[in-house]
Amino acid sequence: MREAEQTMREMKGSAQRTAGASVRYIRTNNAGTYAWTGQADTPSPGAPTVGNAYFEITLTSANAAVFLNDLVFELFKSTDAGATYTQVDPTAGGDVQFFLQPAAPIGITPFETKWLASISAPINTYVAFKLQALTTDEATITVERRD
Repeated sequence: MREAEQTMREMKGSAQRTAGASVRYIRTNNAGTYAWTGQADTPSPGAPTVGNAYFEITLTSANAAVFLNDLVFELFKSTDAGATYTQVDPTAGGDVQFFLQPAAPIGITPFETKWLASISAPINTYVAFKLQALTTDEATITVERRD
């Protein structure tokens, strides 16, 4: 019953304010099984056995020129050249790591927010990741590799 009451309080028919406990977040998953799959094949400077893959992630809002957002990721690696993937815990100190940060707010484009991400793994390791965006407006997720 409490959950239903909370849902009713959160339902809004107009624009929402961006402060306080009244902010409602919309959850959006990347299209498809993974946001990206491929190899960490860009050699690390000074560490030729470590491969990297760099990404620009864009969240595009459907209605709001400025919107609050955050990203959550899941990381996977493959030991059979990308045929199957198993989930990796990047906080466990393993050999596959995922780094995610908001892009510097220079040249802000209305309706868009950019994030920078990178994967670090043994060179040529097959990796994949999923994304989930939490936003104050409906949004789409676009991932571009930027090596």
